[in-house]
Amino acid sequence: MMREPFERRDAEGVQTAGIVAAAVAAVVLLVLLGACWLAAQITGTGQGSPAQWVRAWFDDRPAWSSSATALVLVSLVVVAVVTALAARQFGLWARWLDWRRRRRVDRMARHLSAREDEEELRQKACQRKADRWGVPPECGPGLPLGKSVAFKAPLFSDFELTMLALMGPRIGKTSALCIPQVCAFNGGPAVVATNKRDLCDHTRGVRSRLGRVFVHDVQQIVQEKPSWTWDPLGFIAADDAKVARAQRLAGTFQACDGNRKETDAYFGPGGETLLANLMLAATLQGHSILATLDWLADLKANNEAAALGDPVEILAEHGYGEMSRQLKADRSLTPKQLDGLVGTARQIMAFLRDPVVHQWVVADATRRPFDPAAFVTSTDTLYLLSMNEAGSARPVVTALVMAVTDAAIKQAQRSGGGRLARPMLLMLDEAANICPWPELPDKYSYLGSHGIIPVTILQNRAQGVKAWGAEGMEQLESSASVMLVGGGLRSTRHLQDLSALIGQRTERVTTASRGKAHRSRGEDFRRVDIFSTAQLANFPRMRAVAFTAGARPVLIKLVPWWQGPHAESIAASNEHYAPADVRAQQRAIAEGTTRKAVAA
Repeated sequence: MMREPFERRDAEGVQTAGIVAAAVAAVVLLVLLGACWLAAQITGTGQGSPAQWVRAWFDDRPAWSSSATALVLVSLVVVAVVTALAARQFGLWARWLDWRRRRRVDRMARHLSAREDEEELRQKACQRKADRWGVPPECGPGLPLGKSVAFKAPLFSDFELTMLALMGPRIGKTSALCIPQVCAFNGGPAVVATNKRDLCDHTRGVRSRLGRVFVHDVQQIVQEKPSWTWDPLGFIAADDAKVARAQRLAGTFQACDGNRKETDAYFGPGGETLLANLMLAATLQGHSILATLDWLADLKANNEAAALGDPVEILAEHGYGEMSRQLKADRSLTPKQLDGLVGTARQIMAFLRDPVVHQWVVADATRRPFDPAAFVTSTDTLYLLSMNEAGSARPVVTALVMAVTDAAIKQAQRSGGGRLARPMLLMLDEAANICPWPELPDKYSYLGSHGIIPVTILQNRAQGVKAWGAEGMEQLESSASVMLVGGGLRSTRHLQDLSALIGQRTERVTTASRGKAHRSRGEDFRRVDIFSTAQLANFPRMRAVAFTAGARPVLIKLVPWWQGPHAESIAASNEHYAPADVRAQQRAIAEGTTRKAVAA
C-alpha cells in the first residue's frame, strides 16, 4: 500500500522506534520483576530472586503461591493506574503525540533547504549587513526568527527585510515571534499594534529601559489613562501637500469603517471627499478634528459658531479655491443628495461620537501632543491597542501608524543613504483587524530600504483579503522579503498553493509479488509533495516554514520567549504590568504550552 510521506519510515525513524521499544520493554520487565519480588516478600513464598525461583522449581520446592500471584496482579494494576494519572496530570500523552507530530515534520527538513539557502539568514551574514549599513551595534544582527531544524543554527531577519506571518490562533505567534522580536529590537523606535494586552505587558518593561513608552488605549485593554494626545489633523499639517494628505486621511478612516461594503458607489467617494475638505478647513484654521462633527451637524448653515467659522470661506481665504468651490457645490445639492453625502461622512467619523475618544485626540494642559517626527529619531516605544468591535479606536490607530511611517520615510530621505540612522520596528499583530491601512501593500516593498522593518501578522489569508482585497493581499505576499507560515491554517485553496510553493521530493516505493513458483521484488520512484495539504493543515506548534527570495523554503523551530536571552526581563515586565488575575490565567494557559515547547 502506498504511504504518505509522513508515514514512510527511514533508517533514522526505524532506529528511534527500536530504541523506544527497547526502553518500554525494559521498563515493563523491571516493573514486573519488582512486583514479583514485593509479592514474594509479603507472602513469604519464593526465595527473593528470579534465579532462586527457578532453582526452587527444579528442586520441587514451593516457590510461589496463589496469593502471591494475586498480589502481583494488584501491584501491576496500581502501577498502571498511577502511571495513567501521572500521564494525565503532566500531559505526558499529549507531549508524546506532539513530539511525534514534530518529529514527522522535522524529518522533512532535509528535503527543503540546503545550507546555502539559509546563509542570508545566519547571524554572521545579518551582522555584516548591519555593519555595512551603519546600524548601531546595540541593535544586533536583526530580528530573531527561530532555529533551523536542519542545521540547528539561529536564524535572523536583517534590517532591510520586511516580514509577513500567517499563523492560526494558539500556535505561538505572540510568545515565539512578537514578544522575542520586540525585546530583541534594542537600537531604535518601535511601534507595536495589537488587540491583546499580553504583548504589551511582556515587553513594556524591557522597552522602557531604552526610552519613553507611549500607550494608546482608548478601549482600556490595559487600563492606561490618557497622558498624551494625537490629533489626526496633525498628519495633514505636517506637510505642504495638505490636499493629498487630507484625502489620504479620509480614505484611511473610510477603510476602517465596518460598514464600508454597504457604501453607495456615488455617496461613498463623495462623502470621503466632503470629509477631506472639512478636515482640511479645520487644519488650516487650527481647530481639532472635532470641528468636522460640528460642521457635519448642519452643513447647509454658513453662520456656524464664531469660534469655528465657515469652512467654505476658510478654504478660500487660504488659497484652496477648488476645495472651497467643491464644498459650496455640495451645499447646493438636493436635500436627498446632501443627506447621502453627509450621512456617509458621519458614518466614517462615527468613532468620534464617544467622548472617551476625545481625551486621546484633544490636547490640554495635562496631556501633551505626540510628535511622530521626534519619535522616529528616538528609541521610544508606541503601543497601539484596539479591538475590532463597536467603539473601536482602529481609525485613530491606523491613522497614527500612517503618520509615524510617513514621518520615518521623510526622516530616512533626509538621512545618509536614504536610511534611518536607527531602524524602526513596525510590529502589526492582527493587522487586518486593528490596522487595515489601505496603503500598506503599496509601501511594503520599499519600507525595508529606508530602515523601516514592518512585521505584519495575520491569522489567515482571508483576513488580508478582507482588509486589502485579493490583489492587495497578493501584493503584500509578493512584497514581503520573509513570509512565515505556521499551523492553524484551514483554507484548502491556500494550503494547496503553499504546498506547491514548498515543492516536491522523490520517494522510493518498494513492491513485492509472490506466485506459486516465484517471488519478485522491485523498486520504483515517484514525486510527492514535501508537505501535503492535510499535513500543512495539521502543522504542529512551534514550527514554521520561511519563504525568502532566491532560496528554497526553510523549516524553522520557533523559540518561545521563556527559552530566549530576555526571559528574566520579560517575566519581570509581565509580573509588574499584568494584573494578578490575568497572570493566573496566563499561567494556566502556559502550563501546557511550556511542556509542549520543552518537548520540541
